[in-house]
Amino acid sequence: MKTKQAVSTKKQSVALKDLKTMKNPKGGASDPVPGIDVVARKKPCWVAREVYGVENPEWRQFRDWLLGSGRAEFVDFYTANGEEISREIARQPKTKELIRHLMDAVKGTR
Repeated sequence: MKTKQAVSTKKQSVALKDLKTMKNPKGGASDPVPGIDVVARKKPCWVAREVYGVENPEWRQFRDWLLGSGRAEFVDFYTANGEEISREIARQPKTKELIRHLMDAVKGTR
């Protein structure tokens, strides 16, 4: 007979396994870091994900710069308009390339 603690631990393991394979809410690839999609929704970075790609960790580097060093006015603008902008640039490779260069410059990788 299983103890209450053993049953609880097994349920937690299943829940963690489910988090590790959770799909991006927009149907993208799964993310191996538990809960990252929850973090991404709380601290949105749609444009950076569109520009770098979901699998490229550079979008997270830009988000770190944005939230740590970005001016409040820019953060407010980016948060309010980023989702729409990302949809607009989705099929514009030259625009995405330009934005990537700007993002690289502000986060110090270019």
